[in-house]
Amino acid sequence: MAGHRPRQIAIGLAAAAAVAVAAQEPQPAPTFRSEINYVQLPVRVLGANGQFVSGLAQSDFQIFEDGKPHAITAFTAVDIPLVAPDSTLPDAPVALVDPVASNDSKDVDGRVYLFVLDDYHTASAHSFQVRALVRRFVEERLGANDLAAVVLASGRKSQDFTRNRRLMLDAADRFVGEYDAGDAAGDEHRMRSVLTSVGSMAESLGSIRGRRKALVLVGSSQLCSVADSECSSALRDVLGKAVRSDVSIYTIDPRGPVAAEPDHDREPMAPGTHAKGLRPVFSASTTASGGARYLADESGGFATANTNNFDRALERIVTESSSYYLLGYYSTNSQADGRVRKHEVRVARKGVQLVHRQGYLAPRVSAAAKSGGTVADQLLELARSPLPVSAMPLRIAAVPFLSSDGNARASVIVEMPREGLRPAEGDGRYRLNIALSIGFYDRDGKFVAGDDPTMDLDIPASAAPKVTPNGVRLVSRVTVHPGTYRLWVGAVQTPSGLRGSVMTEIDIPDYDRQPLAMSGIALSSTEARRIYTARTDPLLDDIFGGPPVAHREFILDSDLWLYGEIYDHRSNGGEVTAEVTVRSPDGNVVYRTPFEEAPVQFGRLAQIPLKQIGVGVFVATIEARSSSPETVSATRTVAFRVK
Repeated sequence: MAGHRPRQIAIGLAAAAAVAVAAQEPQPAPTFRSEINYVQLPVRVLGANGQFVSGLAQSDFQIFEDGKPHAITAFTAVDIPLVAPDSTLPDAPVALVDPVASNDSKDVDGRVYLFVLDDYHTASAHSFQVRALVRRFVEERLGANDLAAVVLASGRKSQDFTRNRRLMLDAADRFVGEYDAGDAAGDEHRMRSVLTSVGSMAESLGSIRGRRKALVLVGSSQLCSVADSECSSALRDVLGKAVRSDVSIYTIDPRGPVAAEPDHDREPMAPGTHAKGLRPVFSASTTASGGARYLADESGGFATANTNNFDRALERIVTESSSYYLLGYYSTNSQADGRVRKHEVRVARKGVQLVHRQGYLAPRVSAAAKSGGTVADQLLELARSPLPVSAMPLRIAAVPFLSSDGNARASVIVEMPREGLRPAEGDGRYRLNIALSIGFYDRDGKFVAGDDPTMDLDIPASAAPKVTPNGVRLVSRVTVHPGTYRLWVGAVQTPSGLRGSVMTEIDIPDYDRQPLAMSGIALSSTEARRIYTARTDPLLDDIFGGPPVAHREFILDSDLWLYGEIYDHRSNGGEVTAEVTVRSPDGNVVYRTPFEEAPVQFGRLAQIPLKQIGVGVFVATIEARSSSPETVSATRTVAFRVK
């Protein structure tokens, strides 16, 4: 079963500081090619007032590399809306919310922010400023469709990409600067450690296709002087990784005015003035004396220092990540020589200013080394992507229950919608082969448990419209120790090669240590059998009379079923009662029903006739309570939509 598991690598940005990653496969529009000579360039077009100029077409642009014109083969006008967080689904602790996720483009195709907090160069006294800056961005400028990660340069106490604001804020609040001004001997080690981390993380972002990525380096340091040859070499390596990965680096010094340091004397530069071009070597002509500012200027970002007003910088990072044109072309120079290649972009519009990186460093990897077509190779590439890959749609849900050995048995439900299936058809047969990899990874990105199920469907072509009209489903049961994990699921279809991945956070409680505890909540409905289920969880199937579901959208004419388990470890506890309360977006209770005992040990079951609550978005709170000899309770929350 473990023949294709990507267990030998770590998953997550904390691990990226020590693990080099490879390129990822193509995804849906915006189109991205993985060929070594394919180049992608985000371009911002600004009017006289500094505002983004929209409405341009591919025919309005020309692109040149080293003075030679190149045909634009891919073009996308990117305009990402700022979606307000859904107030009906607040960010609750991971332990209280059932882990449900999809890689639907509307959920994951927002802006991408990676905050790298430099604990090596930030004094403990400035820790509060760093935490406050990240908190302000998350609370005031992060859209519901955005993904963000908060990573310490040291690689410790990091939070991988998530949309859960509470997790981002918790990671920021854990930041403590460790800089010791008396340890001058360690300066070079700190500099190299930070640059290695930033370079590895920028490189890992290269597997995210079709959008601009913002790496925000927050720290009280110039890193090093570009006049120093050791610094120049390290910076060049980081810069090459950033530009090849379409990563713009933004640097923010949180200390406020520091007049004694000449590199910290400027506000963010005006739009367009920072894209000076990528030089083949660092030289005296460089306007930035510090390495942090140089990385920002040359990668297409900007530096913010010597100020207490960070609002302008934060807002501008959002603006530059929201609206741009994405141009793609094939370079006629296919040499993997690592040399500088210069860009020039022209647009058929007068009175505008173009802002883009003016060059890139060619890779040093041959085209042959980029190849690799086995299922194992493809799953490894999927695992290396720090974000979900949406080429193949996936929906997942995970429900942890107490197992007999004190650990947990997690039922992982994976659904693959019909529009993502690419069967092989011929000889009157419909053949669908999907290899999946399910993994639980700890906060350091290390694998702790998982499964490698496969789905192999070979049926008459005439039967396919009846078997797979709504997609396919597979349920896996994984035993895992208590703890907080990242759940990752990857899928590869053969022979089409279509791939997808999805990830979410999951908390596995230590049920034996709680006087009263509740398992996760499994869902099913009267329409559950409309999706073909290749493998199910026998216990849940018996309880529901059908398979559990990963989706959370149900039709009005169906009934919704909820199943969970309540574990009472008190030696002299009184009666435990449990209830399901369904609330509408305005907080009004629209339905209430007992969470009644089911014909299985610890089991509880509830039925919700959806016609009685109507169409809309709802939140069901399941609460177990006992009032004697003292009050104890346990709750879980499930959100769903009725259409």
